Amino acid sequence: IARIDGPTAYTVQDEVARRIVTVLAVHVRKAESERVLAKPPAVWQAYDYYLQAVACVTAYHASYDRETLFRGRRLLQQALAIDPAYARPQAALSSCYMSQWVHRWDDDCSWTEALDRSYRTARESVRLAPELPEAHVALGQALTFLRQHEAGVTAVERAIALNPNLTSFRFAYTYILAGE
Repeated sequence: IARIDGPTAYTVQDEVARRIVTVLAVHVRKAESERVLAKPPAVWQAYDYYLQAVACVTAYHASYDRETLFRGRRLLQQALAIDPAYARPQAALSSCYMSQWVHRWDDDCSWTEALDRSYRTARESVRLAPELPEAHVALGQALTFLRQHEAGVTAVERAIALNPNLTSFRFAYTYILAGE
């Protein structure tokens, strides 16, 4: 291994540093763009309803209490009444409808309608925010239970591609029912 001393060493170091800075600048600009796109809605009340709903849905998954699920769903609907273009509540609402369908619970819609509503709200979430992993998870789950297994796997794989650190118990249903 040759050792580089003198002015040549500094030239090599400068070139390496320039290349690293160029690569990092691209990644920082991309991350900043994604952060701006993922910001909360213009109407903060919708964001507040969304956060309250997430707390309810999380509590529901710990208890499977029907009323907790429906309270979360109503909060998501309030968020969407304020900001219909807010994709995160659409994705969460899809999951609420899916839980309603799985448990065969009736509320303001019958459980038989819940699967279709889950699919429609998931599809709307993906339309509003194609780069939102949670939207693709919701769509994958709805497609899975609509017996469109290949499309369900594709949606889940898109969610994972968007966020390789994302985990969800819903992935298991999709892969198992698809025969994987």
